[in-house]
Amino acid sequence: MSCDIKSTVNETYVWYKNGKQIHPGKSYTIQKAQLSDIGRYQCQTSISDKSDSVRLDILNNYVILQAPQYIFEGDDITLRCSQYPGYTAGETIFYKDDNVIQKWGPESELFIENVFMKSFGRYKCTKQVYHDLIYYKYSDEVTLSVQGK
Repeated sequence: MSCDIKSTVNETYVWYKNGKQIHPGKSYTIQKAQLSDIGRYQCQTSISDKSDSVRLDILNNYVILQAPQYIFEGDDITLRCSQYPGYTAGETIFYKDDNVIQKWGPESELFIENVFMKSFGRYKCTKQVYHDLIYYKYSDEVTLSVQGK
């Protein structure tokens, strides 16, 4: 994670996790994330208030659907359907409100251009993941809300 503000003076930076100071510096890197790293992260400079918080979730699922936290009308967004590291993926299918919107091989991204208010809804991906000598079908879903400008 990195924190940056436009300033003409040399700033000092501090990172917070769940409201408690954890790290000095402009960036904060978590190596080999663990469940203990789950939480809300913020940064602050010597001349600014704390930033909006960003939530870090750590999941141990075979498939995870990643989406932007904040979406505004007119944005271009990418949804990523990722499988557990080290496992081979097969067919990936994307859905919106239970209707197939994209179906193909192991590619794992859905690009949505120029999002508008009607783009809100429940998005889901299913992916075949190979383990124990067979492909199993796993899924994950997110609900997207779009904010007007």
